Amino acid sequence: MKKLKEIPPDVSFTAYTKGNICIGDVSRMGTTSILNSLHGCKLEQHTLWQGGEVRNDNVYIILLRDVLSRWKSGYKSEFLANPSVIDSGLKHYLQNKMYMDGFNQKGSKFEIAKDVMGFLHDSRNFGNTDLRQRWIYRNHARFWQWNSSSLTSLSMFAQHPQVHFMELKHLSNPKFIEWCKKHSKGDDWDTVKEIKHQNKTQDWFWPQITLFWKEYKKGLYLKDRHLIYPLPSVSKDLLYSGSIDPDGRNITEISTLSPDTTIDGTINSIEFWDPLWLVLYRIQEMELRYIQSVFANNNPNRYLNFD
Repeated sequence: MKKLKEIPPDVSFTAYTKGNICIGDVSRMGTTSILNSLHGCKLEQHTLWQGGEVRNDNVYIILLRDVLSRWKSGYKSEFLANPSVIDSGLKHYLQNKMYMDGFNQKGSKFEIAKDVMGFLHDSRNFGNTDLRQRWIYRNHARFWQWNSSSLTSLSMFAQHPQVHFMELKHLSNPKFIEWCKKHSKGDDWDTVKEIKHQNKTQDWFWPQITLFWKEYKKGLYLKDRHLIYPLPSVSKDLLYSGSIDPDGRNITEISTLSPDTTIDGTINSIEFWDPLWLVLYRIQEMELRYIQSVFANNNPNRYLNFD
């Protein structure tokens, strides 16, 4: 076993294990597809490093996904699981597309929607200890975590010689199945024919939620409330690096930008209200870009690309 410097004594890795192939477990990253397609696989906790020593007896796969896509997916899951959304009937109304024509109408279901949205996105005490807002960072919405049992960074995982990376979109690719059969030590994968893409994002949620925010920003309701828009309102490049002057030297931080700089003319969005969210996003975006570029170029056999 190889000794590496600056590695924690023990690093755990929870994975769906079939033979010696271990696909990492993390929220919003193909869990339903794996469970329904890989019959006989077991959810197990592995140790990648023990006492600083590399353990390389298995093949470990970390699934990758766009950071903002993970955030949106996690937000949706936590929102729909929130007791206030369920108990008020809002989830039922959304699922039945009751708000496709907007929220600025008369009727109890419209008042319920505005009350619950206001309650869950109130900017007062946001980012502190107000538990009403903490729901937005729980469980599925932990976009900074790449394995369910570890906070280890992608760049740290990359130091393990048996860790591989693959974009989530390739999970259902038949070429991935063939790759697993080739690298399997036994016959565990011989009967696997496909990993079906399941639990696809439904189209009823975001059209209605987006419409709520458009109407709110126009001042059609809740005018006395300062709500936090849960998605960034600036471009992805600006979100990542700030605004770089033409000479390439000076960087303008997002906190100093005017509303005119943003996409939709508002600064009531998550990156302005919670600096920690912005820091976490930038770190994960940096890590992901490193894996997709530098690591992929230097380790083509460990960055699985089936395009």
